[in-house]
Amino acid sequence: MEDFANLSWRVKDVSVLDIGTKFISEENIAKSYVFANSFKPSNQDPDAKKEPKSKLLHYPHSSRLNVNQQAICLRALQLLQIDRSTPFTSSEQQTINTYNNLKIQIHEENGLFLKYVEKEWNRELHKRFSKKILKRVFDFGYSKWKNKLESIKKYDELYKLENMVPISEMDNVEIVHEGCLLELGYVAKVTPPNLNTNVKIILNKIPSIKNMEPKEEVLKCIKLPASQDCHAEQLAKQYGCDVVITSSGLKTIIDNFGPDYNSSWDIPVIVKECEINGSKKNIIFVDKPLPQRVMSRMELNMKCRKVLLQTNMCLSEAHRFNIPQMRSKNSDDDVVDKKRQGSEEITESSLPKQPKQIIQLNEHIASSSVNDSITDMSELGSDNASDVTNGSCDTHGFRVRTEKQRRIQMHHNVTYRMWRLKTKENKNILLKGSSVKKDINILTRCKTDGYEVGENGVFSPVTLVPKLEFQWEYGGELVTKSEVLRQWTTLYFRPFSRLLRVRMKGTNQEYIKIENILLNKIVSEALKHYNCTPMLHLGVLYNVLSNLINLKPGNYLLHHTPKHGPFVALMKSVQQSTSDTLNLHNVYSEQNCKIESTVKWNSIDTTLILPYHIKNGLMPGMFPPHQMCKSQTKIYGLQVNEHNTMKYD
Repeated sequence: MEDFANLSWRVKDVSVLDIGTKFISEENIAKSYVFANSFKPSNQDPDAKKEPKSKLLHYPHSSRLNVNQQAICLRALQLLQIDRSTPFTSSEQQTINTYNNLKIQIHEENGLFLKYVEKEWNRELHKRFSKKILKRVFDFGYSKWKNKLESIKKYDELYKLENMVPISEMDNVEIVHEGCLLELGYVAKVTPPNLNTNVKIILNKIPSIKNMEPKEEVLKCIKLPASQDCHAEQLAKQYGCDVVITSSGLKTIIDNFGPDYNSSWDIPVIVKECEINGSKKNIIFVDKPLPQRVMSRMELNMKCRKVLLQTNMCLSEAHRFNIPQMRSKNSDDDVVDKKRQGSEEITESSLPKQPKQIIQLNEHIASSSVNDSITDMSELGSDNASDVTNGSCDTHGFRVRTEKQRRIQMHHNVTYRMWRLKTKENKNILLKGSSVKKDINILTRCKTDGYEVGENGVFSPVTLVPKLEFQWEYGGELVTKSEVLRQWTTLYFRPFSRLLRVRMKGTNQEYIKIENILLNKIVSEALKHYNCTPMLHLGVLYNVLSNLINLKPGNYLLHHTPKHGPFVALMKSVQQSTSDTLNLHNVYSEQNCKIESTVKWNSIDTTLILPYHIKNGLMPGMFPPHQMCKSQTKIYGLQVNEHNTMKYD
């Protein structure tokens, strides 16, 4: 260093130099290759494990289709999956004809491919569930689960069987949307990531359990059971609702199917006697389902990934309901709902149009405490209200929060809608011995993850759903029947909404594909993969609720285990323990609640096209073509050689 300092320099004092624009600034140095590769980023996740860059996949044989045939069939599959009103061109029709001629070979190879993948799952891949879940992700899911288990102590301890209620499907049940009655809170703008490059979820945006609670009194109701929601009770009284139910309660009841009916669940039910205009009426409150007693590591992972999607993709505010608004169910014009409706394609004829005219909220709800809370909503998600008001706006006019505000931002909102559940008219209803079944007025409570902005500036309500992939080398996993029914319920009871199914690697934070799902797509998935019609599961909902509306005031429990089969036990709270009583607190005791590491294999979706399929002209659910093996071609994400092996990056 001394030799370097003793050199004869042209200028002894650097202050006399005219630095000008050629001088390299500190900012540019920090962005330089040398600097960036000399220091590790400070926000690097200590729990993240570095995965190998590539892995050899040893296939038993090559595909029966050559390279050109796979590319043509892939193009045909893409054409058949596109929603279009225009007819196919002659060249497109020829592509589809080639695919149809090879369909028998493709289906045979799909079967062989799935058997191979299942064998690999049992041999090696299943270990990913237990070994490669990040500690921070696991801890969040586990803490959230344990907190819910603690809340069970707030319910009565002993229950006795009152009745067995059928939960079978019915084809003569329909539901009519009567209107959106009340909306509170604020909704985020959903900004999906650009997947042209490898993108990962930012783990630093995992919030604490405490920070997930809304700070405003008017919004705290959304975290409470339906029976403790003051807004829901007042709306039920005013509009003559028979049942109040949360979206999670709807999904749990509708998600029951044969032949095994192997799900286990418990839903508390509270029957209150309310006075309405001088007369008394019983209102049924179906609370949130109790947490599962047995959780897999994947389910804990999913709980965290759902929250991470919200904190990573919902950074700015799209809309807030500053003044409580209630909509009449028999009105003519609703600007807000028209704006949201846009050009949504809702194909099920039973789904009615949105309600219209906006009217003032009942004075009982719009009390001073509610209004005071609404005015404080300008402070949401920030330490200082001025941070929000001074924020800038993006091109769509949405308020963009500062970096300090965007650290971990949760957007809380709630929507109350009224529905009428009924059986379809029967021509033989006047025959002797027949009876008229009562319509059931339902008040649903749900929330929205955010709004997506269309090209014409129309808001589209969006629900974010993570789909973890543990076999991504071989393709995307099939959506389970339970997932299909729950996602159908999510879309059906949120009219004109869409769902973003975010597929990501289960062992790290990397996105794979984001599917834009509408209601008709869910219906087609249910029919295609499981020969299931989700609308028939409204019969399950009708059977359960029709048995609840005649109950006397008190505390009840809907209790289902696999041994109950196509029935659910309706149990009533009792004071004394006998041989036939159920001790709810013992059922959910610490020794009965556990975490499982083993998960059954889930099939690959042989029609799901992932980005690397498009990049390389490969058909999903098939082996690599023989020509690729022979030429040792390296392709995007995969490398194939003459020994029928593929290297996956």
